[in-house]
Amino acid sequence: MSEQFPLRYVLALISLVALIGCQAPPGSTQSSTAAEAPRVAKHATAAIMGDPPHFEGRFNPSIGSVPGLDVIEEMLNAGTANFTDQGQLRPQLAEAVPSIDNGLWKVFPDGRMETTWHLRSGVAWHDGRPLTSDDLLFTAGTGTDKDIPGFADAIYESVESISAPDPLTLVATWKGPFIGADTLFTRLHGLPLPKHILEQPHRQDKAAFANLPYWSDQFIGTGAYKLRELVRGSHVILDANDQFVLGRPKIDVWEIKFTPDANTMITELLSGDANLTLGARISIDQAYQVEQTWHDGTVLYSAQQWVAAMPQFIDPTPTSLLDVRMRRALQYAVNRQAIADDLLYGKVPIDDAPILPSDADYKDVEAAIVRYPYDPQMAARLFSELGFQRTGDGPLLDSTGQRLTIESRTNNQLDTQVKATAIMDDNWRRAGVDVSEVVYGQQAVADREYRHTRPAFETIGFPIYPETFALYTTQQIPRPETGWFGQNRTRYSNREYDSLVDLYFKTVPRPARMDIERQIVRAFTDQLVVLPLVYNTTHVAVGRQFSNVTNRGPNGTEGWNAEQWNVSS
Repeated sequence: MSEQFPLRYVLALISLVALIGCQAPPGSTQSSTAAEAPRVAKHATAAIMGDPPHFEGRFNPSIGSVPGLDVIEEMLNAGTANFTDQGQLRPQLAEAVPSIDNGLWKVFPDGRMETTWHLRSGVAWHDGRPLTSDDLLFTAGTGTDKDIPGFADAIYESVESISAPDPLTLVATWKGPFIGADTLFTRLHGLPLPKHILEQPHRQDKAAFANLPYWSDQFIGTGAYKLRELVRGSHVILDANDQFVLGRPKIDVWEIKFTPDANTMITELLSGDANLTLGARISIDQAYQVEQTWHDGTVLYSAQQWVAAMPQFIDPTPTSLLDVRMRRALQYAVNRQAIADDLLYGKVPIDDAPILPSDADYKDVEAAIVRYPYDPQMAARLFSELGFQRTGDGPLLDSTGQRLTIESRTNNQLDTQVKATAIMDDNWRRAGVDVSEVVYGQQAVADREYRHTRPAFETIGFPIYPETFALYTTQQIPRPETGWFGQNRTRYSNREYDSLVDLYFKTVPRPARMDIERQIVRAFTDQLVVLPLVYNTTHVAVGRQFSNVTNRGPNGTEGWNAEQWNVSS
């Protein structure tokens, strides 16, 4: 047998002839093979609590975001990288996450840095246009534009310049060391934007930029799913993106229902009208109820949140809230262990600092945490130092006979925070404080001015990120001139604290950075920038037919691997 026509080819030809001979003749009634059967599309239904007005998280980075909006945003759009459920960055649009080891992150002798992203070839927007480094340059331009409320990001203040040597390469030069340099163009600091769609309206009318239909029913991204239909007050339908850079999603169509509250969401699950919750802000009681009664699914628990009382640091009522002794007295007066036991079944510890016990840095900073155990006698002593006296079980009175009165707000988005607030307020009343309790509804959640100008406290449950302490800097204070945007919910301002936070992000070597973080944690807890109550858990209700669905992790959402989600038939 000649080398040009090996034996294996002859055997293959004989097999092929035999196969043809076995085929049914034309007109035969023999059924088609399974391989020829049309593929059955996979549909799935999820529910979120709220009605998203848009699909861009930068418009509401601090308050007012609809639970689950961040998940939909991550399904519709992709970043150079995104965060896994373990808080690690994985590359998406980029071939690799910049690091010292792979040579894409360089630190120069003068302290300046350079990070390089190489975009994957073939990445396209949902309308078919290729994504290039010009899109990233445009995105960076909006990130530095303070004329667009909510878009300017503090990360760009550390950037010296950004260039695009070619359509698939972007290079950022940094003014100095910055530990978060690899998070540029992630959801944490703004996902890429399509220059070909947004450049012209950005130039023409920046005031109207946030109101473009692009952000809602005309959204175009690069994510695993494409927007097909948005019906306000009802649902959104997403179709699998055949060209998604990490591979076509396994589920073809998603219907995500908008439910007005937790009870409606739970009803959707138990009735079979939904099989997955996204960004669900339900209490542990409600999660436990679902777990016990929903036979077609289960609940994933993850301690990624805290419940904390946020004091007001600008023109508070009473003004004594500006005295740390008042904040300490109020903290000593709260039996936080009772909140953990009564509301959370003892599954979580009380919270003393803006860091999770599971955080990699926790053991390094634990000794620096200033703690405030339940101590009514210490609380009474501090109230007395502040000039408030009490007779028996009567109210605390100042020197003019006026009661110590404090407003305590929370919203009804999370049952746990409402109940925790009630316990805290009851403890304060037992200590002699006249507490005015306010529970506001969904309509006021997005009212930034109302929430940021409260007279005293707002108690909320929200995620703890690895650098949560960085949110409480002067630069992040919401003000009228910023449209009340800003992530510093307390409006706390301290120059020394700001300097420590700034130094932390510039310190790349970990041992030195941990020393700075210890100073930050001590200052934060000593001054009680917030009054932490307990850690809380996030919950994802997931049907048994799903696979590869995880809970959310630090900085990420449960949608981080949406293209890998699958559903059995």
